[in-house]
Amino acid sequence: MHPTTNKKKKRTISPSSSSVETFAETNSSATRITDQTEETRGGFSSPFTNSDNINGPFIDDIIFEILHFLDSLFIIQICMKISKQWRLVSFQIPLSLSFEFGFSKQVREPIKLLASCECLKNLTSLNLVDSGIDSEGVKYIADSECLKNLNSLDLSETLIDNEGVKCIATSEYLKNLTYLDLYNNGIDNEGVKYIAHSEWLKNLTSLDLNTNGISNEGVKYIANSAYLKNLTYLNLESNRIGDEGVEYMANIECLKEKVLNGNISKTSLL
Repeated sequence: MHPTTNKKKKRTISPSSSSVETFAETNSSATRITDQTEETRGGFSSPFTNSDNINGPFIDDIIFEILHFLDSLFIIQICMKISKQWRLVSFQIPLSLSFEFGFSKQVREPIKLLASCECLKNLTSLNLVDSGIDSEGVKYIADSECLKNLNSLDLSETLIDNEGVKCIATSEYLKNLTYLDLYNNGIDNEGVKYIAHSEWLKNLTSLDLNTNGISNEGVKYIANSAYLKNLTYLNLESNRIGDEGVEYMANIECLKEKVLNGNISKTSLL
């Protein structure tokens, strides 16, 4: 499902910047808790048969089913700290997080911590809408091996320019992205060129570049891209695209949904 165009996106309940610090502590605290649990177990033997792990009262399959009913934040902050067994099973659950840092000069440090958290290595969806992240902050995400399983990245309404887009486009760790939202940033044709020429972004199926500074040239880059062959949704609403750009977009055969509202043609407002 694609967001409603040209509207401020609805925020979801999300962890604050202090929660990121908690994530950063999860690795060490989980290890300590596991050690303490094993010391105080007193030779407890599970009545369940489990070929992979017989140290806990539940087999892995049961823990896996329990985790499916819990939200990502609870899994990270609580479940990963219960024991080594729970932690390992937690890593099999796809996680989805939405952060709100506010427009602050201190936003880079939480992003840096976030990108270095091993407890987020199974994170598949990251929402940083209206978070104040800039291109330097994006570099932490792009350089993070811990975030290599991301398939959805929402960076709309932030402070990202062409350099931030370059970080994303040249990152081998973001090669699994299928959804990229860069709505309402400071991106022009140069940024679009980075995306269109990126071998790492060839899995993209949805690209939102609504409300940026893109002209006909930017659309041409996308239309001629050797890598964006899986793209089915493209939003270029409220840019500086004219009739020539509309023609380029019409020739992108793989697209199933194209959004061009709010652009200027020679005869009218599209």
